[in-house]
Amino acid sequence: MEPGMKILFVDDLNMALRTYQLMCASIDGVRTDVASSGQEALELLEQNNYDILFTDYNMPGMNGVALIRHARALGREMKIVMISATPPDDHGADDVLEKPVGKGLKQFILAHLQQRKKVQK
Repeated sequence: MEPGMKILFVDDLNMALRTYQLMCASIDGVRTDVASSGQEALELLEQNNYDILFTDYNMPGMNGVALIRHARALGREMKIVMISATPPDDHGADDVLEKPVGKGLKQFILAHLQQRKKVQK
């Protein structure tokens, strides 16, 4: 198993997706995919294995809570993180990062990448 980490970011705002990808570009071993809707994310989740799913809460169509419910139903082991300024109490995510995420996103990813490397040794 390779020591890298594969991450899926889901947000209906393209600027947010670009920002997340730029934050991750400088982290060795991290590969990212993006989806601009819950439905697009589900298609990627069915075709790929991810270590972390970051999803926005407020999205048209399928919101972040519905996406989390569907993602959990796939039965895959992955950390799920909601990114939101106003997350609901019953979000179903493992963690929440409040918008704007800033350096917190990169620190979160680095911590999980480090933990993953220790487990694989």
